[in-house]
Amino acid sequence: NNKINVLSGGTGISISNSNAPSSAHSIVANNMVSVKNISGSSAQGIACSVSAFTDFYFNNVFLYNFPDINTTAFIIEGPSGANQTNSFYNNNFTNYCGGYAIWVTSNGASFNANNNNYFTQGTDFGIWDDAKYTSLSLWTSNNLVDSNSLSVPPGYYSNTDLHDENFKLYRAGKTIAGITTDIDGKTRYSLAPDIGANEFSLTQNDVSVGAILNVPTGLSCGD
Repeated sequence: NNKINVLSGGTGISISNSNAPSSAHSIVANNMVSVKNISGSSAQGIACSVSAFTDFYFNNVFLYNFPDINTTAFIIEGPSGANQTNSFYNNNFTNYCGGYAIWVTSNGASFNANNNNYFTQGTDFGIWDDAKYTSLSLWTSNNLVDSNSLSVPPGYYSNTDLHDENFKLYRAGKTIAGITTDIDGKTRYSLAPDIGANEFSLTQNDVSVGAILNVPTGLSCGD
């Protein structure tokens, strides 16, 4: 449950060579990670390297500012041991710097990934073991992950306030045992939580009259 704003490039959260036991996975959850990319930085939102049984749930990540095709919202290098895995569900991985939403080096490991939202303004959606994919559909069909994931702008409040509000994220997540509240302490919907670090409610009335600029001749506002 952290709100991390990095204003000089680099990496928001970095995990390396941190192997958890299969019976007690390490969990990185309910975080908001904003990284302002600068020239020469090639920013990364969350980076995980060779860390078995380390899982990522309900994180909001955002890269912005300086364009760089080598930036990535989430980068993961899988553990090299047999039967070791990583899982990532219900995350928003967003890159407005022209790079990747996700970058995977598998090392032969397996990954469990679904119900995520990946979005990039770059040409390539993601990269998996040097193969580049230009869309979520190609990513899913070639790598057999993320069949229920999305690729939409998350609707963050600002560059540094990563509360999201895109209605497509509403109740589009997967229930994760043991994670019953969001980053703000609100209870998550038990059957289908929202994707991202925060739970939100849909706006009941999303259209209103902001101003009356002209009244036609012969018509009064009381008519």
